[in-house]
Amino acid sequence: MRHRVARRLCAMAIGMTAGCLALQLAVPQLSGAGTFCPQIVPRAAVGRNDFLGRYVETYVRCVPSQPWQLTVGWRYTERAQQVLPYGMVSYSPRAPTGWDLSIIASYRERLGDYEGNRLPELIARRTWNGPGWVPSLEMSVGAISIIEPAVSAERFGISAGLRPPVVRLSPRAELRGNLRGGLYAYGSGQSHSYWVADLTAARRLPRGGEIGLTYTRQDGAGSSPLAYDFTGFDQYVTARLGWPVSGSLNGSASVSFGLTTPMVTVREYALSISHAGGWSVGATLRMSDSRVLVTLSLPN
Repeated sequence: MRHRVARRLCAMAIGMTAGCLALQLAVPQLSGAGTFCPQIVPRAAVGRNDFLGRYVETYVRCVPSQPWQLTVGWRYTERAQQVLPYGMVSYSPRAPTGWDLSIIASYRERLGDYEGNRLPELIARRTWNGPGWVPSLEMSVGAISIIEPAVSAERFGISAGLRPPVVRLSPRAELRGNLRGGLYAYGSGQSHSYWVADLTAARRLPRGGEIGLTYTRQDGAGSSPLAYDFTGFDQYVTARLGWPVSGSLNGSASVSFGLTTPMVTVREYALSISHAGGWSVGATLRMSDSRVLVTLSLPN
């Protein structure tokens, strides 16, 4: 399963074979670099995923003028066994009120577990924020090619999300959820539809922190020539406990249970410490291969 609901961390994974965890280092932006690029933001990242293996990349993000953004860099991957350039340029034109528009073209961009090109892709997003139900909509159209395995396709996508209002069960307990579904249609004639739903029951603890239980279920139908955007069947439950450690430090522990078979299985245990400034460090024991993943996340 290549599309996951759980959030994607920028982390360093030690001894991992799955996911796309990476260590991302941010250097304060440089100014006065010239009239073309008055703001330059250097970055570096290392990580590992299922297809590329280990990778190391360094890049510079340039903001020449507000609707434009340029990223150029170099990446070494264990699969390619060489250092290759990559880049991305995006343009965000003025849009009707409430809409966000982006036109993105890229070369060797990391798309899921693969490297690919967007040639280009137009994306339009809108969220109708309010006190009750919060709907959202996203539409995209463009040409995308995956470098290895060599495959390309024109793709049109539309997805809609709905976040219901929080249900207060007591002064400290609540229910919250989210639902999203979408459709991709490809120039090859293939199509892929999917949906993802989650429901969380949480209770705030008397001395701070929270205990919660999240049920997630997702499914998809059809096929995708691009592979990285396919959502397959999965369902699991995650139990989490968060607590204040001291000052701006917070701790978190979780355990995930897979529900795809008649027998409930433990997928992973996780423990982390985070700081209000944005960094976190943690370890995850993945039961499928008994590996321990050490993660570090730094502020952007």
